[in-house]
Amino acid sequence: MSEFKKRVQAAVEKHATKNLPKVKRKNNNPEEQLVELIMEYLRSVGCSAHVFESKSTFSPITQRYIAQSIVPGHCDVAGCLPNGLALYIEVKTKGKLKTLRPKQHEFLVDKISHNAFAVCVDSVDMLKEYLEAFKISENRKKYLLSILPVPYDKNKDQEEGPLF
Repeated sequence: MSEFKKRVQAAVEKHATKNLPKVKRKNNNPEEQLVELIMEYLRSVGCSAHVFESKSTFSPITQRYIAQSIVPGHCDVAGCLPNGLALYIEVKTKGKLKTLRPKQHEFLVDKISHNAFAVCVDSVDMLKEYLEAFKISENRKKYLLSILPVPYDKNKDQEEGPLF
């Protein structure tokens, strides 16, 4: 085979592999999977609940992200228990309860102060445990506030001053 034919064949092969459809990698989102499991559990115990997503969307016209109409800090799952009591659940990835943001913490505390069942969980078992303890608790508000994780403040380290 001549040198010219080899170069043409190599160019054609390179072009063919360049234009193959690329496999799009999707990040594994364990929080979404946990939300689905929590929704299954809530339905099994007779709760009415819905998932709320507060993702912002990019506007090509204004060249910026625009927030949705949901209140900042709103939890991932909201609904009501079988007895009609309001239900709010902030879902975090396993072991990431400490990533609760201040706005989310304020939202949950506000709902607890209005006699709602509001918690932050990282597993279905944790939700079951909290719900069972909530049902038998004499002081429900105090119990819910005691299990609420401390909010994560990313500016805390900067406020303490320079390291050196």
